[in-house]
Amino acid sequence: MMQRIKPYFFCRLSESDFLPFYKRVVDANGVVCFDLEDSIGDVDSNNIKRVKDLHREKVIEFIREFGSKVDRPVIGLRINSVESEFYREDLRAINSLDYIHTVFLPKMETAMGTESFLHDLQAGVADVIPVIETSGGVQALDGILSLTDSRFRAVAFGHCDYNLSLGCFPFHHQNSRKYWEWISLLDEVASSRNKWLINSPVLRLKDRILFESVLRKLGQYESASGQITLSMEQTEMCTSMPSVRTDQKELDETDIAEAGRAIEAVREFETYRLAGKMFAVDEKKDIISPQEYVAAKRHLENLH
Repeated sequence: MMQRIKPYFFCRLSESDFLPFYKRVVDANGVVCFDLEDSIGDVDSNNIKRVKDLHREKVIEFIREFGSKVDRPVIGLRINSVESEFYREDLRAINSLDYIHTVFLPKMETAMGTESFLHDLQAGVADVIPVIETSGGVQALDGILSLTDSRFRAVAFGHCDYNLSLGCFPFHHQNSRKYWEWISLLDEVASSRNKWLINSPVLRLKDRILFESVLRKLGQYESASGQITLSMEQTEMCTSMPSVRTDQKELDETDIAEAGRAIEAVREFETYRLAGKMFAVDEKKDIISPQEYVAAKRHLENLH
């Protein structure tokens, strides 16, 4: 049995045709999320406060105006870390709203930080979700999850920052065994504290097979309830996946890793295939054999 995974779609602020877009996400049982932390682009350190202030003001005003058009909008925000210089302004902005569905707290490393936010939060909020994305956050996870508050029912995983905090290179993404070892650890602690786990985003936005494999893999974890998404296709796949997969095996870590390699092999061959030839030569002058291409496609077909 596999429960449906709730999507949290992190998207750009758009003032045109937002309502149809919003309805598509909500129809997929999703939450439309805006980012106050990392979505401002690469700016000069001398200007970052001004840029963040302007971005925050624009997002909050948009939410306020849109909220007047719908009943209790299903909108979320990722704010800046409670340890950052921008946190207090983010908190003040949230408290100026009547209601916000979800607030993500990035780089959470202490129970005290989560507890402080919950204490200071005045606006109506359905879900407060700390994001575990550093080694310190993993070490403090049990203490964070021991907090009891009706608004605090889940944590999210941010695997890119977690890779960075561990000094990993290359990064471990969802097609690696190490990634699912991390999820297993988070799931064990979350389940023991009766909390839910929201999975880190899948960065390969066009790889439907990989994304479906990830959703199926999440079905093996007791606490897995949500998936951060970065496209409408990913968002709608979360709700279109059947609840029971009796016709397909559950993928283990090796299956997912092999699926990722197969997807890459197909993409590279089709990108670099020489006109009129049965083989491909990539930019490094490596020959990609047609036999491996056929085998990769056959492997992906067998996953269905």
